[in-house]
Amino acid sequence: MEKIAHRIEKFSPRIFEKTPLERDQIVYIPKFLHHASLPKKLENIGEWKRSLLHRTYTILSPSHIGVPGGAYSRLILIHINTLAKRQKRPNISIGSTYAEFMQNIGLYPSGGRTGNIASFKEHFIRCINCVVHSESATGNTTEYSMTTVVNRATVQQKSDWDWSAELTLSDAFFRESQNSAPTDIGALLCLSPGTLRMDVFNFLVSRLFFLKAETIIPWQELKNMFASPSITNKGFKQNFNIALTQALSFYPDARVSTNSRGLVLRPSRMLIQPK
Repeated sequence: MEKIAHRIEKFSPRIFEKTPLERDQIVYIPKFLHHASLPKKLENIGEWKRSLLHRTYTILSPSHIGVPGGAYSRLILIHINTLAKRQKRPNISIGSTYAEFMQNIGLYPSGGRTGNIASFKEHFIRCINCVVHSESATGNTTEYSMTTVVNRATVQQKSDWDWSAELTLSDAFFRESQNSAPTDIGALLCLSPGTLRMDVFNFLVSRLFFLKAETIIPWQELKNMFASPSITNKGFKQNFNIALTQALSFYPDARVSTNSRGLVLRPSRMLIQPK
């Protein structure tokens, strides 16, 4: 927890003293991120597949752009979804500089060869160009859907610091944003850049927000949803349990545990109470 303690001091020093509402750090998770995790880092791939129970999600993007991944992509998609949720309209503007955009999320921007602005820009471009394909099978019936994040995006850039972006979100993404589950951006900033613990935290917050009865998620389903393709079952269980412990430090009311079968979820006090 040493690195997380350092990030708590940097990003949200009062996180355990006040609720997300009191800290003004409530944001909203895009619906597909309730169930599908992105790659843990940016990769030169145009397709990424995740599955949970009877549903499969495939993230698609033009091969010369690549699918989103890593902590920045998760935070960017959450921020776009939050703007749509709060403003209740699909047309949104994102900052006047990448630095301002990063600060709105809660990050500390830096330029130059070793800075993070150039990397953040790549994450942003990947996020607004991705498509989410969903396939759900029940009995003899299979449903397919495809959701783009945006219908149109205009990005004007003179330099890393001087830019503007206007987004028109797709109808499907905008509709889903209006019913998305809340999460705590302060906790996510403290948990980042560890993407597994960020994903586990968001999964717990979103599932427990709606959960009515005890549910068990088998280990294989968890692996399909969260794991890197090459990891062993034993390695995944170890990594997952570590990430779960770290995530629960920011959600102590979550009534969850693991056993030989998988992850046990029990109805819990919501992290963020409905208004």
